[in-house]
Amino acid sequence: MLEEHLFSILSPLVDGNVYPDTAPAETPLPYILYQQVGGIPVQFLEGAGSTASPRMQITIWSDSRLQAAKLQLAAQGLLVDAPLYGTIAGGAVALHEDVLGLRGTQQDFYFKGDP
Repeated sequence: MLEEHLFSILSPLVDGNVYPDTAPAETPLPYILYQQVGGIPVQFLEGAGSTASPRMQITIWSDSRLQAAKLQLAAQGLLVDAPLYGTIAGGAVALHEDVLGLRGTQQDFYFKGDP
């Protein structure tokens, strides 16, 4: 399953702090979130097919811009390589959360197969 692959591939970057959608309260920084934000379904004249290209959004939160940027580059390299061979859906976007003092990045990738 794609989510299991994302967890196992990204975990070494952040000591296992990889979560779907949101992180639990008090999660230490840095951490990575993943969320399906669409995709490209395969459709046939007979109806929808069973294969999809899910679009997954990878968000990295840290307490420093430099660390977030370095983790984003490392994550991107891992996600476009074997075994997932993800396709970059757009450049990374810088994020900041002033109240919590967080800095981050967000980037989307397409993957082949069912989510």
